[in-house]
Amino acid sequence: MEHRIRAVLFDLDGTLLDNDMDRFLPPYFEMLAARAAHAMPPQEFIDRLMRASEAMMANDGRQTNEEVFASAFYPLAGRPREYWEPILAAFYTEEFPALRRFTGRKPIARQVVQQAFDLGLHVVVATNPLFPALAVEQRLEWAGVGALLQSWR
Repeated sequence: MEHRIRAVLFDLDGTLLDNDMDRFLPPYFEMLAARAAHAMPPQEFIDRLMRASEAMMANDGRQTNEEVFASAFYPLAGRPREYWEPILAAFYTEEFPALRRFTGRKPIARQVVQQAFDLGLHVVVATNPLFPALAVEQRLEWAGVGALLQSWR
């Protein structure tokens, strides 16, 4: 039986994008909590965010992580989804891009992904599913592969 490679899986953080989470997460939480400080004290916000993140990590797959986050975070945060979503969306649009400085581009990442496409392989990028899609898309751009992957969707 002939075995042929049909797909390649790339991890985003640490493989395509130089991103040490121990360096990235503290300013991420600080900036996000500051964005929400008008509604909740920063440490309280982070505690609730962490509890919702733990719920997502325990997700058994019957719901999306977005659904698990919503059912865990918004009740803990004491305000409805409609209140929090614009705050979170504004953070990811306006402030999250500044976190790029805590990451680095791996020079060969784009070339390797392009080569996989050139070989006719399916390309999958795996990453921590705790970040919303907008954050993942931005991190793909930081790695230099965002536009390349968009063109193959």
